[in-house]
Amino acid sequence: MTGSRGTRACAEIGSSRRIPLAPVQGGIELPRGIKVELDHPVAGKLPTVASPMRFSATPLEYKLAPPVLGQHTEEILRGLLQKTEAEIARLKADGTV
Repeated sequence: MTGSRGTRACAEIGSSRRIPLAPVQGGIELPRGIKVELDHPVAGKLPTVASPMRFSATPLEYKLAPPVLGQHTEEILRGLLQKTEAEIARLKADGTV
């Protein structure tokens, strides 16, 4: 769908609709270390975009791929939202989570 439009046109359309986006760079950026592959439990080797920041004293490490759907749901419900086991069970039963 976006292939028939240029990068600039797609960015303008997204911006006009308040969609946060950034262009995917081409082959010239790859030698700069912008592409990182991470092991994902479902997708296998997953190409991702590296951080554009470089630090001399603290090099970046990429250890974790993006989570699978629902991977941290219970952790967030229990910890951050302080839901009880009964509340979590109710949320699951009614299809909220």
